[in-house]
Amino acid sequence: MKHLLIWMFIMGMVSSASYGQTGDIKGVVTDLDGKPLPSVNVILLGTTIGSATDENGEYLIQRVPVGSYRVRASMLGYERQSLDIVLESGQTAILLFELRAISLTSGELVVTASRRSQLIGSVPVTLSTLEGSSIDSRNILTLDDALRVTPGVQLAGNQVNIRGSSGFSYGVGSRVLLLVDGVPLLGPDTGDIRFDGLPMAQVDRIEVVKGPGSALYGSGALGGVVNLITRGFPQEPQTSIRVFGGAYQPFRHDQWKLSWDEADQYRPMGGLVLSHANQVSDTFGFWVNGLYRQDTGYLKQSTDQGVELHAKLGWRFSKGNRLEVLTGLKRYKRDNFLYWNGINDPLVPGVANLLDGSAGAGTNDGLSDQLSILPVWTQVVSEHFSYSLKGRVFGVAFRPLDDSTGAIRARSKHNRGLRYGSEAQFNVSASASSQFTFGTSFDANAAKSEFYIGVDSLMARQQPEVGIYGQLEQRIGSQITLAAGLRYDGYKIHQQEYASKTSPKVSVSWVPVTFFSARASYGQGFRVPSVAERFISNREFFPVESNLALMPEESEGYEIGVHLNAGLGERAALEFDIATFRNEYNGLIEAVFVPTLGAFQFQNLTEARIRGIETSLQVGTLNNRQKVSFSHTLLDARDIKLNKPLNQRSRHLFIASANSYLFGSVFVGTDYRYASKTEAIDSDLGRFVKSASARVAVSVLDLRVGLDKEAALGRAGYRLAFIMKNVTDQYYTERPAYLAPPRHGMLQLEVMF
Repeated sequence: MKHLLIWMFIMGMVSSASYGQTGDIKGVVTDLDGKPLPSVNVILLGTTIGSATDENGEYLIQRVPVGSYRVRASMLGYERQSLDIVLESGQTAILLFELRAISLTSGELVVTASRRSQLIGSVPVTLSTLEGSSIDSRNILTLDDALRVTPGVQLAGNQVNIRGSSGFSYGVGSRVLLLVDGVPLLGPDTGDIRFDGLPMAQVDRIEVVKGPGSALYGSGALGGVVNLITRGFPQEPQTSIRVFGGAYQPFRHDQWKLSWDEADQYRPMGGLVLSHANQVSDTFGFWVNGLYRQDTGYLKQSTDQGVELHAKLGWRFSKGNRLEVLTGLKRYKRDNFLYWNGINDPLVPGVANLLDGSAGAGTNDGLSDQLSILPVWTQVVSEHFSYSLKGRVFGVAFRPLDDSTGAIRARSKHNRGLRYGSEAQFNVSASASSQFTFGTSFDANAAKSEFYIGVDSLMARQQPEVGIYGQLEQRIGSQITLAAGLRYDGYKIHQQEYASKTSPKVSVSWVPVTFFSARASYGQGFRVPSVAERFISNREFFPVESNLALMPEESEGYEIGVHLNAGLGERAALEFDIATFRNEYNGLIEAVFVPTLGAFQFQNLTEARIRGIETSLQVGTLNNRQKVSFSHTLLDARDIKLNKPLNQRSRHLFIASANSYLFGSVFVGTDYRYASKTEAIDSDLGRFVKSASARVAVSVLDLRVGLDKEAALGRAGYRLAFIMKNVTDQYYTERPAYLAPPRHGMLQLEVMF
């Protein structure tokens, strides 16, 4: 630590010297008609220095070292433009860009694939993005609804399944890593993704990397990475107020209504979102976002009511320093419906008949709290070197409520978890063709619950972990880029027992022309079992016993793909991507029934092979007023040991979306997703829960129509939309013994000023 502090002091001295003579670069980016373009990336080529335009198309890059630069402006759907400049000390240079629309994917910058900004056409892995505008137009309030319209992603309850990497494991142990602005945010106790408690109204875009990502991100990135990237701060104050309300339609089947009188009634939902953002000065900006949501639920005892508050504060100091702090706080009171009372009575919580003659409850009611604090410090030391320091504190608590009185149960029944850690990342740009990224991270999980009392009779559990990683990217000529990375992770898994894993990654991308690229990659992934998987011991809902001998899961992935984006005449363009992949998994953790224990237990059982082909096509006009997209994933997911299909995977997954502005501000949109009937399902669950194996193919159509008037400087804008989900009112399940929502509609009004 002493040597690190000395090194940081030296870097600070170097920084001070290098910034002795600086200037600023600012300007406006418009299209050829003079319309300002927001969210345009403006970067100084060969450096890590850059900015993005605000809602008025304006950008500002401060304290740039004097010298000669080539400045590039790039944005999805527009031709990149580069301008040369010689910056003198104290000068405020003005560069004006006019971008011509040529291609849907031209110049879009993404950061998740390689831990740095990178043009999407040169990314060596399959990566999908969902823009913030698409999230807003669908009134998406939770992450799961956003992922449902993302190619190659399937949901099973609260678990994310990318290319078949995950089935359903009772809500614990995500094989997909969640990042928020690049900071890991999996649950400290169950290792799961919390779909709510995230600032969805302030998300700039979501990036989804498919395939093992442990070489860069460590445990949890076994099957992929989901990164929520939040918005920056606009130059002018912006305020928005969104109100929404709707209802679930009554159920059609009379038999289902016999056990619940309210099944033939409309069940309301609604809420309010308030946001304000502003770049107050050259040195300080912020946004704050509040959400209130109430949902009576479409199942008996499935109400959900809560509030969320999120804020992002940003300071820009001298010498290229930047500090941003993202915070979040949520509290929900919810009736957690766990499993139904059978296919003939799916609206009512079931009762599991346990082997000892007792009964397990199909609900788990309580208060859910969550707190997150994610600070990020970034310093650009020179045009060739920058670093960032990231911290995280993520606390969760669940306080169960008594079913009869509604009072909070005894403190011994509470579940509490805390994840905390830090990371240092360093970026070295030795030349315009060579990039080196390396760093180290530390995380610790702590959880306390009566459910985690194992054979050692302890309630408190901890799993500290440390990682060291590095990746070198080298461009060969003007067309080929090679990348190689390696990461070492070490974990304390139980008392004095440790596990470690070294994860390599290699990739190559070939971009012979601007509209075509090819890629190939190989990588390894792993996941350390969560506290819940290793230590849970419970018979309140259905019997589960701990397994202290549980070991990490491992994966190995291969991918080859091509990407095409090209114009279709003067007004339209297409984007096409196809990839074939093969992933092999060892020691996959599954919950199985052990007769000698009379209970379920998480065990390293499965050796699996998942292979497939993923295809996506997007066609749209260059002004993005008309757009349609299709994606299809063909999956062959097999348990090698048992020579049978893996549980809870669909062989075919098809997603289609369309959006069109008919005239002026009037728009219509639709989303359709189809998932073939899962080929296999966990038969052990059927020992306790009625009709647990019941399932059908999923075929869901959503529609939306409305008015979308953009806010102009000094004037208010608005969005009025009616959204109908599950238009055909299909009854289906996404995970065993839990009916998905029936047809429901929602009216949304948002005013922006």
